[in-house]
Amino acid sequence: MEQEDAKPSPSLPQPVILTPVAGPTIDLISKSVAAFALVLYGCGFLITSIHNSSYGFMETNPFRPKIVSAGAWFILFAAIPIALVAWIKGFQGKSVIHSKWLRRFSTALFFYGAFSVAFGLVFVGYLIPGLRIAPRA
Repeated sequence: MEQEDAKPSPSLPQPVILTPVAGPTIDLISKSVAAFALVLYGCGFLITSIHNSSYGFMETNPFRPKIVSAGAWFILFAAIPIALVAWIKGFQGKSVIHSKWLRRFSTALFFYGAFSVAFGLVFVGYLIPGLRIAPRA
């Protein structure tokens, strides 16, 4: 009689078993994210430390939001030309129209960069020769 009145105990939830491919994939993703965060922080720390040392002081607090933002801007601006080259490399071997467009685009980029550097040097060298930056007190 007691066996009929006894309620069955609730079953424990079964553990989730990952497929053999999911385990290494999750491991690779987590290590990649950690490596990216380390590179981002390292670049930002270098940039802010070099900038601050040019003014003669070293800040001892390594946990500043400025470090992460400096690293993010650096990685963003470093990734733009890399992505552009990878995108342009995808056009090689395509039709004649793509080849002409690629040649015109790369010529325009070259002249834009060359004139930017040249006019920057002219501006700094000739237009403001008496510019002196006073040291901060």
